[in-house]
Amino acid sequence: MFLHSLIATDLSAGSGPLLECTTQLQALGTQRVTLAHVAETRHSVGLDDALAEDHLPELEAQAQTLREQGYAVETRLAKGVAWYEVVEAARQSGADLVVTASHGRGAVLSSLLGGTAARIVEYAPCPVLVLRMSLMAEDGGRYCPLRFSKALDHVLFPTDFSEAARKAFEVLQGLAGRIGRISLVHVNQRVAWEHLAPEIAASYTEDDARRLGDMTEVLQGAGCRRVASQIAQGDPRKVLLEQAAQEDVSLVVMGTRGWGELPGMLLGSTAYSLVRRARAPVLLVRG
Repeated sequence: MFLHSLIATDLSAGSGPLLECTTQLQALGTQRVTLAHVAETRHSVGLDDALAEDHLPELEAQAQTLREQGYAVETRLAKGVAWYEVVEAARQSGADLVVTASHGRGAVLSSLLGGTAARIVEYAPCPVLVLRMSLMAEDGGRYCPLRFSKALDHVLFPTDFSEAARKAFEVLQGLAGRIGRISLVHVNQRVAWEHLAPEIAASYTEDDARRLGDMTEVLQGAGCRRVASQIAQGDPRKVLLEQAAQEDVSLVVMGTRGWGELPGMLLGSTAYSLVRRARAPVLLVRG
């Protein structure tokens, strides 16, 4: 489905593990890769060209690593604001998927989702795969281990039946034939649910179960035989994080916003929480 992926690299130490896990993009259908690096030279007036050229050997070395993994690779080196140039590179190259990490050079270490990644998700013309990197100290330095193996073994798909969730479901359906197991989860917020009359709550639950049943049939028809669904109550962020941890989810696929999310937010609160804290990578589809 994602024949052409654009990988955003900052050429930092953390981009080494990023490239080590890119073999899993083949499971998503990737055959061609655009490797993009942006030299942020806003504070280096007069040195733009020299600084950008200094990055060429590193960029080419990473491109060669991807070629050895079997991808057709082209490189893009731009100067400017990282998130904007990555989005432009995705648009100009016609990429089907943008791959970025949740940390990079200049990211605030206490935040597991840097501003660059958030803005790429908001403005990219295609879905974005965010790989969470956990910063750890080793031998006096830092390295960033990534969890991205057997990406399509078990996919968690949270849905609130919103437009964003519908678009994300279309992506899930396109991947279904490659996925070993899918868990569909709908979470009703407990606080709101407790104020409903019992007969209304029962009616809503019946409607939700029917929708999940329809989705199960579609996914099974698309080639994934192991599909399970669940209706839960509680804080969606907490429930979904627990679900991902307990069932060793290999990938989360979801929309960036749901019902009730504020239009001005870069990411919906549930999506933000999962990207920030879930061990599995998150494939975000903009609603």
